Amino acid sequence: MLKYSGIKNLCYIIIVVLLSPSFSNGQSRILKFEHIQTDAGLSQSNVLSILQDSRGFMWFGTRDGLNKYDGYKFTVYRNDPKTPGTISNDYINDIIESRDGNLWIATWGGGLNCFDRQKGNFTYYKYNPKDPKSISSNFITSIQEDKKGNLWIGTESGGLNMMDQKTKIFKHFRNN
Repeated sequence: MLKYSGIKNLCYIIIVVLLSPSFSNGQSRILKFEHIQTDAGLSQSNVLSILQDSRGFMWFGTRDGLNKYDGYKFTVYRNDPKTPGTISNDYINDIIESRDGNLWIATWGGGLNCFDRQKGNFTYYKYNPKDPKSISSNFITSIQEDKKGNLWIGTESGGLNMMDQKTKIFKHFRNN
């Protein structure tokens, strides 16, 4: 039978072996970053939001368009008033992917946009003063989705909005 001091010494040896860096197989400490700039196709160097979607694409919101990066090249989505289905504004504040796979884009001055990946076009939701069920402002700062699938949209001057994705109706929450 081991004496108390023998058990104590054995515990010290086990602790030293387990904590010794020479015996561990941890991850490499060398980190590699790739800097992607405008010369690679990014529309602007001032990136305001970043999202990696469920398909692995990287999306960058800038003050000059929405950028999709596939690991090799950029596709830039910009507003073209002459072409229906383009994004409503080039100033992108936030991007999220909802649980159903839709991309939702918050613009500064162009309202809320939903990107249809199949068609490659955008549906937008803008403030309409004659429609109390429309979004309360076109200046959007942030978007989040809750557990029920509702979108919560923060605006600059129109308070907080909740959009039911099924009905596309907005409910407004303002501080009086």
